[in-house]
Amino acid sequence: MFELSTSFVFGLIIGSFFNACIYRLPREITLTGRSFCPHCHHRIDWWQNIPILSFLFLRGKCHYCREKISIRYPLVELGTGIITVVTFYFSGWTVELALYLVFIYSLIVISLIDMEFGIIPNKMLIFMAISGLLLNLVFNTRSIGGILINSLITGLIFLSIYFLSYFFLKKEGLGMGDVKLAFVAGLFVDWKLILIALFIASSCALLIVGLQYFIWNKKVERIPFSPFLSIGFIFIGIFPQISHVVVLLH
Repeated sequence: MFELSTSFVFGLIIGSFFNACIYRLPREITLTGRSFCPHCHHRIDWWQNIPILSFLFLRGKCHYCREKISIRYPLVELGTGIITVVTFYFSGWTVELALYLVFIYSLIVISLIDMEFGIIPNKMLIFMAISGLLLNLVFNTRSIGGILINSLITGLIFLSIYFLSYFFLKKEGLGMGDVKLAFVAGLFVDWKLILIALFIASSCALLIVGLQYFIWNKKVERIPFSPFLSIGFIFIGIFPQISHVVVLLH
């Protein structure tokens, strides 16, 4: 119980940092420096930056300008905490935990940025690539050559989908950012799992599009795919006993 509680608190703290990444990366703002209000840009003191608790204490408003704080902030913190606990519960203190948390954490940041801005920052992809290679190299989990081949296969699957959808539909079925994400994901997840993750992602995306069209009468021209792809990757890693698949390291 203590370990689960510790992992949850750790996830909350990491989630608070992710909020800064989600706000700053697409705006080309450095990640160093103190937190500030996105409305009045006043520096936030430590007691105003405690995950979830500060949001509740301040009643969802900035202490200085009284503008509303987006509900996204506590939700990201809470979601990251829950995902950390679940991942730890199924992995324990293992090499897989370290590698997969880096993967999951990166997906959280990428997905939320893509949802708001429609982009996948190259800085995040570079961070994931370097982290994946270093962790595999340090822990000697698999040969670098094997991991790079796995990454190439995974990326080529998505690249094929990109060109095929453009050829038959005359428009992009995937964004090039999604293709680059697939190449990087191959450093963490076995390419054989890509079909399961892609099936889960496509099913979730079709469900959302269907709900918007048939219930809200809203025609959707384009939706960011990385959030749905992230759901697929997270699912196959956290719930291997359900999907009958495992992370690359297993």
